[in-house]
Amino acid sequence: MKRFFRKISLFYWKFIASPEEYARHIGVKIGKNCLINTRNWSSEPYLITIGNNVQVTRGVSIHTHGGGCCSRKVS
Repeated sequence: MKRFFRKISLFYWKFIASPEEYARHIGVKIGKNCLINTRNWSSEPYLITIGNNVQVTRGVSIHTHGGGCCSRKVS
């Protein structure tokens, strides 16, 4: 039974709650007057802080702790 309620809770946060509510639920710190339109967050969303008056649209990827590919020119 506990497993059933967990699945319903996950379904609510992933598909029914607004993207901003979902982001706050998983630990993203969001400022005032922001528009969040993505549900794709890194493996450590609690490290992400979004300031005031920011818009994050679909397709945006935010990486934490080297989650993204990095290429540098070595001189």
